[in-house]
Amino acid sequence: MKSKVIALIGAPACGKTTLSLNLVTQLKIQDKNAKYILEYPRDYIERFGHPAHISEQMLIFLNWSRLLNQALDIEYEYVICDSPVFVSFIYGVSKSNIKSKKDRLWVLELLDMCLESVKMYDKVFYIKPGKDFTYQDNLRKSDRSTQAAIDRSIVGFLNLYDIPYEEVINKDLQTSTDHILQRIN
Repeated sequence: MKSKVIALIGAPACGKTTLSLNLVTQLKIQDKNAKYILEYPRDYIERFGHPAHISEQMLIFLNWSRLLNQALDIEYEYVICDSPVFVSFIYGVSKSNIKSKKDRLWVLELLDMCLESVKMYDKVFYIKPGKDFTYQDNLRKSDRSTQAAIDRSIVGFLNLYDIPYEEVINKDLQTSTDHILQRIN
């Protein structure tokens, strides 16, 4: 049995985690075998701080991929990813200090790996918040302008590399959950 791998992508605080967890809960209520894959960078940032070099994004990508592959080895019916692993490239390019030829080589290697990883996903949902917000915790601070900049980077990447996705405006949890469930069942 091949798992259906579903990814939610969007800027911080758009509701990906809450929506991912609710999707897994609803699938389990439907008697489906579902697994949630946490957005690995959050754990990394808690332990080591924000990545400053593209090589750290490579490390994040590899660890995140390992978590996803472990779930695929177990053959869940559904694997719900709180962000796809290819987001490592988006953040790597936008947040890392890329100066040398070696850094550019890291970028190209990460891009190749990220584009290869796209094949793992059966469906990608681009999540946009349905209302304005300001968000701050110990890991990130986000407001509407930060959200818009990250959203532009995400949509630019998805469109540039012809990655099929569906936009979901996350106005309320149940409506968004029901919408995605209809698309993946």
